[in-house]
Amino acid sequence: MVKKIRLRRDATRQMTAAGGSARTRRSNPVAEKRLTKVIAGLAIGLFSAYASSSLSATEVASRGLADLSIQELMNIEVTSASKKAQKLSEVPAAIFVITGEDIRRSGARNVPEALRMAPGVDVAAIGGGRYAVTIRGGNGRFANKLLVLVDGRSVYTPLFSGVVWETIGPVLENIDRIEVIRGPGAVVWGANAVNGVINIISKHSTDTQGVLVSGGTGTEDHGFATLQYGDHIFSNGSYRIYGKTESHGASDDASGQPGNDRNRSSHAGFRADDQLDDSALSMQGEVYGVATNDRLNVPAVIAPYSATTLDGQQHNSGSNLLVRWDKTLSPDQDISLQSYFDFFTLEIPGYSTNQQKTLDFEFEHRIRAGTRNDITWGLNYRSAGYRDNSGEFITFDPTSRSLRISGAFAQDEFRLTPESLRLTLGAKLEHDTYTGAHFMPNARLLWNVNASNQLWTAVSQAVRTPSVGEHDGRVGVNPVTPPSSTTPPNVCSLAQFDHCAIAPVTQPSNLGAERLTAYEVGYRSEFSDAFSLDITGFLHHYTELEISTPDFAGVSVASSDGNPYLLVPIVLGNGFSARETGVEAAADWRVNDWWRFQSSYSRTWLKYALPDATSHAFDASPRTLLSLRSSMDISGTHWDLWLRHVGERVATSSSPFIPEYTTLDSALSWNLPFNFDVSLVGKDLLKDRHPEFVSDGISSQPLTVDRSAYVRITWTY
Repeated sequence: MVKKIRLRRDATRQMTAAGGSARTRRSNPVAEKRLTKVIAGLAIGLFSAYASSSLSATEVASRGLADLSIQELMNIEVTSASKKAQKLSEVPAAIFVITGEDIRRSGARNVPEALRMAPGVDVAAIGGGRYAVTIRGGNGRFANKLLVLVDGRSVYTPLFSGVVWETIGPVLENIDRIEVIRGPGAVVWGANAVNGVINIISKHSTDTQGVLVSGGTGTEDHGFATLQYGDHIFSNGSYRIYGKTESHGASDDASGQPGNDRNRSSHAGFRADDQLDDSALSMQGEVYGVATNDRLNVPAVIAPYSATTLDGQQHNSGSNLLVRWDKTLSPDQDISLQSYFDFFTLEIPGYSTNQQKTLDFEFEHRIRAGTRNDITWGLNYRSAGYRDNSGEFITFDPTSRSLRISGAFAQDEFRLTPESLRLTLGAKLEHDTYTGAHFMPNARLLWNVNASNQLWTAVSQAVRTPSVGEHDGRVGVNPVTPPSSTTPPNVCSLAQFDHCAIAPVTQPSNLGAERLTAYEVGYRSEFSDAFSLDITGFLHHYTELEISTPDFAGVSVASSDGNPYLLVPIVLGNGFSARETGVEAAADWRVNDWWRFQSSYSRTWLKYALPDATSHAFDASPRTLLSLRSSMDISGTHWDLWLRHVGERVATSSSPFIPEYTTLDSALSWNLPFNFDVSLVGKDLLKDRHPEFVSDGISSQPLTVDRSAYVRITWTY
């Protein structure tokens, strides 16, 4: 009886939460390919080798590695797929859960690093705490088809259509789980939930009582510290307050010289929860500041067209406040109200300073109608105001704008048979002031073959709406190329001046929404209490994708210090389509009572029609991703090894070629007397350094990821 009460309380909480060396070492391509084949063979072998009660992720984190069976892990409850609590095994979507225990054992220092555990998620370090993160292709510094949430609060910024990852710095010990949905989630989350949804869900404040002190240092992480205190308040309430600070050293460039990407950040916040008779109230807030050095590439508009560099410091700051209220109306229905306010400032030297203020309201109603229908519907409204101060390279017209988004959704999970077949139908209608109304439907079918095997399939649609920068931004000068075959014949000779260069200038345009129709099929199996397998296949058909084309009819002449050059307008529009197919797999194998082995693999194929060009941002993502994780508990010592392989990134119009790489992390931890925990982590151990991504959109110094290590000490009381 006690366990049932605790599980019911945890389900309520989840509903509340929804919402090195300086010498360059040459790589050996032959050896790396051989290693890749060995790794792939090992993963495939593990996928097939073992083929002969609900739990919250908080409970998972509180229990030992050997105490949880595969069945218990598959029964972890998730809320992001349909905004209601569901067992992981009963969700007709490609979903992967990263628990707080997974994060602790992996040695990840931030959320992007932890996301590498999920299949199909491409994470690439740029430098200075900046990351490029996407799901199922189309990566970039501001990947525009991935919606990211923190406890249901969107951190996807319409300023540049993407996520500023360096500003997301939760206390990792406070993360209950990260729910990663691969594929569209537009029916419940709206526009921009195109290729996937990531929801970072924090622990209930009851589970973080007492004192937490954590800190450490390392070769790249020069210093980091967290101080937190939690206690009870009122009769059924609790709270926690925290502060954290981090300082990171400079990365190296390809030659081994230090770059200019040192960064430091500070976060402070709170969470308070109160459990009433038939309702729950939660409130949380945070303030933060991030300062990152950067070396920007400044283009030259006259011969010899070589770019110079500008050293500056990017400043990001913000604050947010979220309030959520859940009320049970009867055993068959409940409602929830959520509202948040978010203030965000992004200052990029030489480019612009942007301010964003967002006020969001959401209402949801869940009702069980009879024995077959489980209906969820809701309304949402968001008002966002933007103010842009133009810089040397980007101007905005107008300099301020208001964006309003309103929508309604409804979804019904219908039991075709009492146990085995469930059909989910839903749709969202959303309207925004840029592109008007959008209808996003969804149909999903789940077949419980038996207690251990499930098959599901889905057809869904989603849209990506243009950003403020795409509508109002004017790029004054971009990296310049000398006249080439893409320049109209004789355009330079007709101008009859000594210097000729192409300097793109973005012109006002009437951009529409990008669209996706996705087809998915998945299979999950619990072969035994020791082995599980999850496989997903998908076909994504994109239409109305954004494309930029030169307007040679609008060519004009400008000058710099008396030297003339050409200005060629660039027009943004919706002009091509693409088709992406792929397969994703994840396996979990309990070898014995002290050793767990997890692996994931993804492979994609891309085909698109793009006029007058040979590359696009979709190509900035690798075709192959592989992750192998080993977790061992031996005589009080926890040892985790994490081997990853990332395929090559082909050169595109905005990013260079990045070779494939394989890397290894090692994390050792010990639980010591008096509630001390010590961790020793080594990262990227196979090479001195390797590149992962070069910043696109905002051109900055290419940097590498260096071999590193850090030590962390945590004390709780």
